[in-house]
Amino acid sequence: MWVRKSAEIISVEAAEKEQSVRSFSTPLKIAAVSTAAAAILFSLGVRVGGGGIFHLKPPGTEYIRQNPWSLGLVFVIVFVWTYLKQRTTGESELMPSTNALLCPRCFEAHPPGTDLCPCGGQPEPLSHWEWRDEEEEAREAAR
Repeated sequence: MWVRKSAEIISVEAAEKEQSVRSFSTPLKIAAVSTAAAAILFSLGVRVGGGGIFHLKPPGTEYIRQNPWSLGLVFVIVFVWTYLKQRTTGESELMPSTNALLCPRCFEAHPPGTDLCPCGGQPEPLSHWEWRDEEEEAREAAR
């Protein structure tokens, strides 16, 4: 059954989300993994030419040694892109948030932007609710 979270929990979760949106850790992780993947692809001989065409060159690390800035450029581009996306959308690539709404009267899910449920209820963000199993709820009440 759906149970509305307390106002304290909702405010704590909102503060945690705001803090995570400002955090550099997720963009740094994504940029590091992307840079490592680029290094592997470069060492295997994959290059991107004009017009986005992929070229295969002989495998080796000569390209990375001759152009060390290329990996730095990959890191900076991926970091800036993921950080700006995280700041503007309020979600990270690793943990996308849901904007779904839930009606407190009939418990029907609605897409973002729904102002009124057909039953007459005012939908709230799904993040304000949690699902609790009725059997688990009965076990906890018996204790």
